[in-house]
This record gives sequence, C-alpha cells and structure tokens, in this order.
Amino acid sequence: MFVATLLLVTGHAPAADFRPWTALSSQEKVALAPLAAKWDSMPTTQQEKLLVVARDYPKLTPQRQKLLHSRLRSWSQLTSEERQIARDNFRKIQSLPKQDQTSIRQQWLDSLCQEFGRSPSESPVPGR
Repeated sequence: MFVATLLLVTGHAPAADFRPWTALSSQEKVALAPLAAKWDSMPTTQQEKLLVVARDYPKLTPQRQKLLHSRLRSWSQLTSEERQIARDNFRKIQSLPKQDQTSIRQQWLDSLCQEFGRSPSESPVPGR
C-alpha cells in the first residue's frame, strides 16, 4: 500500500533501501528532527548522507547539536533552486586558493556579526 501510494504521488517507486521516518531509530530521529516532515519525500541518496550525519550526532557537543539542527532547518526551508545556488557557490569557493577562501569566510562572518548586532569577538562561530 505504501509503495503504491508513493508511486502515485511521486511517479516512481522507492529504492530498495528507502527508509521511512517511522523506521528510523530514536537516535536518528533526534538527530534529524528538523527534517521529520520532509524525510519520506527525500531522495534515498540524500537520506543516506543524512544518516551518516545522524550516526555522529551523539558525539557532538550540545552547542554543535543545536547548530546542526539550525542548519538542517534552514537548508530544508530553501527551495530546490536556492539549494542548487548554494551548492554552486560552495563549489566555486572550494575551487579558489585557500587564502581567498579564508578572506571570503572572514567577510561572511563579519557580515553575520553586523547583521545580528555582535562584535566579532562575541561570535559563537568556532575559529573566531
């Protein structure tokens, strides 16, 4: 019944290793909680990548866990076009020399600090 419904809605059957939200462990659900509503509609390849993140979630500090949830929430709210732009920008930056990458990162962090009314020394971002 589930496969038939998915086939009707998406136009294709799930991959053999598709894991619905209800089949995730409690640890995986905690780690991936911001994605709960969208999990079952995600491509299997994306689910697999996120499950790797979920595996390491308990090893993160509470601050890092909170940061991960915030980023997952933000990413899940982007449209597919916005996600593609973010991926393209990431690839472009990765192709630059390290010095340019560092400069761009610093500019981005400074703009975030300004946006949220903090001085760079107050930034919660690691490495600052």
